Amino acid sequence: MSLSEVERELQARIEVLADLEPMVDELIRSHESKRELWWPSDQSEDPEADASHTGLNKLRAQARGLPDPCRIAIALNLVTEEGLPHFHRLLAVHFGDETFWRKWQNLWTAEEDRHGVVLHDYCRDTRILNAPSLDKLQFDYIRSGFHPQWDRDPYRVFVYTTLQERGDPGLALQHRQGVREPYEPKIDYILGRIAGDEARHYAFYRSVFAAVLERDPDRALDSARA
Repeated sequence: MSLSEVERELQARIEVLADLEPMVDELIRSHESKRELWWPSDQSEDPEADASHTGLNKLRAQARGLPDPCRIAIALNLVTEEGLPHFHRLLAVHFGDETFWRKWQNLWTAEEDRHGVVLHDYCRDTRILNAPSLDKLQFDYIRSGFHPQWDRDPYRVFVYTTLQERGDPGLALQHRQGVREPYEPKIDYILGRIAGDEARHYAFYRSVFAAVLERDPDRALDSARA
């Protein structure tokens, strides 16, 4: 395709997404009505609140038996969640400031941001991972960036986010299965919270792409296949 053809294709896709704004507004309202906000600080142990540190010591004792595959899965999930700046950029590049898309983008980012925070707090409290190594891994991951070849196709961005959100609850449930023996209730609860968020995000992106398929089936399928 020539540059002008690529630009025409991009503009056609953006126009379809602009037409979907009333639906996006409804989806945001529905999402917020079903969502119960939670905070990472609610899940973190506070040594200052317990002078004997019994809560923190109990948590570390419970987490001590977590097998290595589970620890690796938690580390990978944490680093993936910390990639939020890249995912935010992929979505933000296509939308103006005064749109319902931007409203969703900011809401989604705020909700997702808690996931990396709560997992990082858990790893710090339990000491199940080497903290300096984890910090360096996160730094190197963010620094290396995430620049897929398709990041200029908004339809493909939505294909990606739909699949990613669908995968995250499965990954979280896999973590939860992995920690049942030996059982560690704190990470089980945290991952359940994250999985609930991801399931609701998946429902949003699935609805969006279904509407795109209905309005622009040829281009939508093209983007999904590419």
